[in-house]
Amino acid sequence: MTGLVLRDVPGGRVQWELRADSVREGSATTRLEGVRMLWQVPGRPGVQAEAPTGVWDAAQGRMDLLGPIRVAQPGQDVAVRGRGLVWRRSSRRITMAGGLEVHRGRSVLRAEALEADEGLRRLRLKGKVRLSVPVAILSGKPGGA
Repeated sequence: MTGLVLRDVPGGRVQWELRADSVREGSATTRLEGVRMLWQVPGRPGVQAEAPTGVWDAAQGRMDLLGPIRVAQPGQDVAVRGRGLVWRRSSRRITMAGGLEVHRGRSVLRAEALEADEGLRRLRLKGKVRLSVPVAILSGKPGGA
């Protein structure tokens, strides 16, 4: 099957949306290609995730995204990249692992895993966490030259 859109719209307000370019239904899960997820956050722009593949388990309310994954919030200067993402509908939590990077401006946080609310308001990094911050070296002359 080609093309899929799923939405959770309680009370007329979209809480999350799943889009996929192609779909293969199995007995317990659905395999998706060209996946885009959107989580709406009241009062803020929605958080978007993109991945080449995903597995949706409707019975468990669980979405696994696989491959290089990018998670971002339009208009915000934060993007998260990793190789695996799990979202559970019941807890409304995101966990990510594998080559994890959190980009904000030119600074980069690297970690082994991340747990976050789906609005990316609170992030918890796990494992060996490293921060890279660009530093401008000034010569001491006016204008920094």
